[in-house]
Amino acid sequence: MVYALQITKTANKQLDKLPYKVQEQIRTSLIELAGNPYAASLDVKKLKNQSYYRLRVGSCRVIYELRNRPPQKLNLLVVCAVFSSSNILT
Repeated sequence: MVYALQITKTANKQLDKLPYKVQEQIRTSLIELAGNPYAASLDVKKLKNQSYYRLRVGSCRVIYELRNRPPQKLNLLVVCAVFSSSNILT
């Protein structure tokens, strides 16, 4: 099942602050994720007691949500946050 990719304004700003090479890695992973959100090749984990998922790309984390729509409407993969794991502890 293919999902339409939507990146929030906040997540887009966070993504822009990362180095270009890391941005490209994240974008490539997001395209693969939108094609198959349950792909075994990606490091994805559902967050406990949440409707969100975490995608790990190198030392960065992408928080996203899957929004399943009724038939005849596009399913959405909404990227909510992008951050470097070094920023988690600070």
